[in-house]
Amino acid sequence: MIIPAFNEEAVIERSVRTVLASTDVRVEVIVVDDGSKDRTGEVVSIAFGDDPRVRLVTLENGGKARALNQGLALAGGEIVIALDADTQFEPTTIARLARWFADPRIGAVAGNAKVGNRVNLVTRWQALEYVTAQNLERRALSSLNAMMVVPGAVGAWRLPQSARSALSARHAGPRIRT
Repeated sequence: MIIPAFNEEAVIERSVRTVLASTDVRVEVIVVDDGSKDRTGEVVSIAFGDDPRVRLVTLENGGKARALNQGLALAGGEIVIALDADTQFEPTTIARLARWFADPRIGAVAGNAKVGNRVNLVTRWQALEYVTAQNLERRALSSLNAMMVVPGAVGAWRLPQSARSALSARHAGPRIRT
């Protein structure tokens, strides 16, 4: 799991806890604090400093794409999942994403993000946007065996050994752009 975080003090602990509560999978969590001005890194250190499954990386602010790429370079698993810092996973989300990689032809999987706090007009509109702009489009593309975008909020990628070696050596390799 790679969780890029910028000024996410209020939500980061809950997000990491939902990942660690995942069922049927073994997880490694890399929180990349992208130069937060609040206590994001401190919250992670206090809450998870003794948990070997959680690693905190602190960078100067350079943007989400750079934070994700730094996390990719450090990831040890074959499957890498990105999670926005303000997103919470259900206990089965990671296992459901990972199961598709049993097919060696699968390189990426797009999850189904849902708005959980539909409490005002803005969040209700966001929920409608997710259904129309993301889910309907994905279903149509799926019928063509294609996927145009794998969202950073809930996306998974197969990271072959050759790509991990290239990333960790800081050579050219797959990069995430947002």
